[in-house]
Amino acid sequence: MDEAYTMKKKILSFICIGFLIGVVVCYAMYEGVTRTSGEKFCIVCHEMAPMLASYHNDVHGGAGKMGIKAQCVDCHMPHNNIFNYIFTKAKNGVVEGYIHFFKDVDQINWLENRKNRLRFVFDDGCLKCHANFQNLPEISPKGKQMHEHYTSLLNTDKKIGCASC
Repeated sequence: MDEAYTMKKKILSFICIGFLIGVVVCYAMYEGVTRTSGEKFCIVCHEMAPMLASYHNDVHGGAGKMGIKAQCVDCHMPHNNIFNYIFTKAKNGVVEGYIHFFKDVDQINWLENRKNRLRFVFDDGCLKCHANFQNLPEISPKGKQMHEHYTSLLNTDKKIGCASC
């Protein structure tokens, strides 16, 4: 009976220690992701001064009537699952760090880079805030037409993204 009691005690100890380690790791991951998601962190290595200036004057940067401010990751990270989110965040961080330290950033052609915008703006991020995009009374007739077009192409091979506009 002593041996069984000791074994149960060891198992319970391992479970408790494992739980505590899990909580610490999850909290550290949460803090890491949260603290590296705002413009102040992103702009350190992301060579995007023109976009940052534009963002501050845009509704997404808090300049709209409602004063809502989106974080960089709200639009520029996939939100379909946590693994894809973290993988994309890490990959982008490495690429942008390389560009920041080893490339001539004055040679970046920002207008030319706009053609790649669909690779860097994720619809699931847009839809997180704009879930009711089809029913907004404030949208212009042209905006409604474009949203209907977007919706009609969703499950086809001609699918477009929010950043297509």
